[in-house]
Amino acid sequence: MFNSGANAQRRWSVAADIAWQMTVEDPSLLEVAAELELRRVYKATPEVFSSSVLLSHQRRLLSDEFMMFVESNRYNLNKAVNDANDIRYKYPALKALGYNYLLSVEGKPLERPQHMLMRCATQIHMPSVRDTIDAYERMARGDYIYASPTLFNSGSIDAQLCSCYLLSTADNPDTIFDTLSSVADISRKGGGVGLGIHNIPSSGSHGMERSGLVPIMKLFDAAMAVVDQGDKKRPGACAMYLEPWHADVEAFLDLKRIRGSEELRARNLFYAVWLSDLFMKRVRDNEPWTLFSPTDVPRLYDLYGDDFDREYIKLELGPLATRRVPARKIWEHIVQSQIETGGPFVMFKDAVNRKSNQKHVGTITHSNLCTEILQHSNDNEVATCTLASVLLPAFKNPMLAEFDFERLNETTRHLVRGLNRIIDCNTYPFGSARRCAQETRSIGIGVQGLADLLIEMGIPFDSDVSCDLSTKIAETMYYAAVDESCNLVSTLGTYPRFVGSPSSKGLFQFDLWNAKPATDRYDWEALRGKMKRGMSNSLLIAYMPTAGTTQITGLTESVEPLPGLVYNRKVLWGDYPQVNMSLYSSLKALNLWNDNMRNRIIRDKGSIQNIKEIPDRIRSLYKTAWDMPPDVLIRMAASRGRFICQSQSLSLFFNSPSADSLSKSLFTGWYSGLKTGLYYLRIRPASDPIPVTIPYANQSSSLAAYLRDSTEDTEQRGIGFDIGRGACSSCSG
Repeated sequence: MFNSGANAQRRWSVAADIAWQMTVEDPSLLEVAAELELRRVYKATPEVFSSSVLLSHQRRLLSDEFMMFVESNRYNLNKAVNDANDIRYKYPALKALGYNYLLSVEGKPLERPQHMLMRCATQIHMPSVRDTIDAYERMARGDYIYASPTLFNSGSIDAQLCSCYLLSTADNPDTIFDTLSSVADISRKGGGVGLGIHNIPSSGSHGMERSGLVPIMKLFDAAMAVVDQGDKKRPGACAMYLEPWHADVEAFLDLKRIRGSEELRARNLFYAVWLSDLFMKRVRDNEPWTLFSPTDVPRLYDLYGDDFDREYIKLELGPLATRRVPARKIWEHIVQSQIETGGPFVMFKDAVNRKSNQKHVGTITHSNLCTEILQHSNDNEVATCTLASVLLPAFKNPMLAEFDFERLNETTRHLVRGLNRIIDCNTYPFGSARRCAQETRSIGIGVQGLADLLIEMGIPFDSDVSCDLSTKIAETMYYAAVDESCNLVSTLGTYPRFVGSPSSKGLFQFDLWNAKPATDRYDWEALRGKMKRGMSNSLLIAYMPTAGTTQITGLTESVEPLPGLVYNRKVLWGDYPQVNMSLYSSLKALNLWNDNMRNRIIRDKGSIQNIKEIPDRIRSLYKTAWDMPPDVLIRMAASRGRFICQSQSLSLFFNSPSADSLSKSLFTGWYSGLKTGLYYLRIRPASDPIPVTIPYANQSSSLAAYLRDSTEDTEQRGIGFDIGRGACSSCSG
């Protein structure tokens, strides 16, 4: 049917795409689409790993050192690679791999999916062939996956494998432009940037920049647009963090809004507010709030807790105030911007710093692009973090309806070793980043597929059992990571900034929360004594959003609920219909899946809660994010937070939020002690693009239009399932 050559490749691609578009009508075509796409990739690529490496090296995509190691060990490495593992990948995964991850030239792939995994394992673990093959086999069977930059850049001449960079600005023009250059360099190589801008002078300040924040934000905004055009793998992305006492805070909160003068907008950037307990109390008690220019209060952003409160109140009594406004006016501005654009992100600075294992180093003044990385940085130090995530469904015992905590424990230890290897083999963009990475040795291990795991185990997402399991998983990972970091002291030594840290005093993360372990599974007191003698890493656990790598694994993002049961997902390579195959199998087994059932689910925006023919046990198991209150996610995040030494990218889902309902959830997060109050606010589109009266049966074009329009509506609001501008792939561990 298909001849060899470029035309044949095109035919394979078109056939696979047609099959995939029909999966809404017939989900069984999912396997057909994947097989066709996989055949296309296989036809275009070398059969063995070492040949793909040689070909990529000839195209100057891989380093000499990497190629020589592979060539010297090609027999063992080639023998270990098993293309049969590609059966795990669905069609969207194969498309994402081809577009984002596989080495290619002018759109033609140079390697297969298994080659990419072996390339990643080799970069991290060479010169050990045994460790390389062990890591490959773990990834190939779906135990874990490294973050997108690690997959992108492994083996490359400039192997930038880290996901996150935290930079700060200084209050002079030359440094700001240096920072702009640094942000662009990091973004161009796949890293995500969090930037603290608290000390940029406000509009009307005496001295260097009297025009304030907005013109500087527009410079960064333009830079991100240029970086975006130069790299298909991920858009340039940077999050700007500001404290609410800054005199330009209201202009800052408007930068991403849809309406208003374009001169006052900078929509390529992401924005976050860094809120103190004092500000939250002023909002709660409806008290006034005082705004300052950073040039007049240079120490304020570097304080937290009681020290911040005393200094701020003292300054309020002096002559330096720019103006005073009701605290609720600033709060309402934050909330209204969130409802309109999905942001700003919300972080609680006092919880961040009180619970930090780096509190002895200095005040943490901002987070990263995705709100889960919390490290100290300043204008002389660039904090970095390298990430990976555990694929939770892999740890359900296949023989029993139980979770395998022992295997999770062992896998977490393996990742601690692997991420430490990345710290040492990574190519850093500048010396301050390398120095900070070596002195703190911060890593971040997260999870993905919690919702998938719960379905497999028959546990409703919004149940107490779900919350309990999520907490026990976090406990196991934290225990294993701390213990393994202690074990690594024998080979790596204690990280240079260990002395004076909470860990050096025997304090675990749950101690900083004034909480206790979740179970008696582990001997924490024995580990406490071991930890006081030394650790190799200052930080270990971070729950990143995993928006990019879940395109490969096919799992739900991080710890989020199901986004829908039949819906359209927009990603960098396009948009595609998504049918929950687990639900499809469950309904098919009950003879309930048919055209009418499918179309009723579509009419109900991907939910089955109003379809009474479906048994209660199935409806309770397949609740989507829109079928449960946001407090479910807050409660779960607070319960497991005592075992997460960095933070969690916590998004909240609302069908139709009001300022009151959103404020209630944000305050609940603050009262619960969360560090991240909000990553993204996800809002369901308000209206159905296709009237319910239109018959769906045998109207593929109508179904496609419905799904397409759903995506466009969501994208326009800036808060939907958009893995382009709307999410971070650099943190997708």
